[in-house]
Amino acid sequence: MATTYLVGEQTKRKIFKISRQLFYKKGYDETTYDDISKLAKVNRALIPYYFKNKKNLALLVFQKFIEDYYAVCDKTMEGLDMSGEVRTAVYMFGYYRLLRNRNLAKFLIQFHSDVDFNERMVTSQKKFFDAINMNFCKVPEYDYGVLSQMDYGIEKELIRMAYYDENVDIDRLSSIEFHLILGYFGYSKEKIDEIITETMKHLDKFQIILKDRFNFELTEK
Repeated sequence: MATTYLVGEQTKRKIFKISRQLFYKKGYDETTYDDISKLAKVNRALIPYYFKNKKNLALLVFQKFIEDYYAVCDKTMEGLDMSGEVRTAVYMFGYYRLLRNRNLAKFLIQFHSDVDFNERMVTSQKKFFDAINMNFCKVPEYDYGVLSQMDYGIEKELIRMAYYDENVDIDRLSSIEFHLILGYFGYSKEKIDEIITETMKHLDKFQIILKDRFNFELTEK
């Protein structure tokens, strides 16, 4: 019996859905066009037709993951009287806590190795850095670019450490990065510790669980 191929937007959505599932389950490197084609029941040639290449497909999957993650964080903070600094810290510390999920850490390690800084920055929009730059102080464009690249390098290293050492204290590592960044912007150590304390109080009330296809589940502790 000949395979019936879907066409148009429905096909594109199905390829994207299956790709999210496979990238999460198998990893970026291990997922092939043949895997996606077989599970989605579409012609293999339609994958590059709609998404150009696997790297671009992974970028879109990552972008969707980031968008959904920020939406989940915003939901936990809805209606709360919280400073902009704490809200910004919630995004950062919550994101790093997700690295306890081995599937996510594996995907991100492989993804980072194949996607350069500019592509990654444009895709994720670096909401954390943008919020600090826009809301708390202004820095020269050149400094902003250098800081962003340094932060990106730190993030890659934290992901690597979280993946290869399951016992790593991810909150402690996040705190070190947070101190480095806000210290540049002129925040005192005492003020940064205060922000971190308030952030942890909020994060400890909720649990954000990452499930198949990079879907989120939010539960109250």
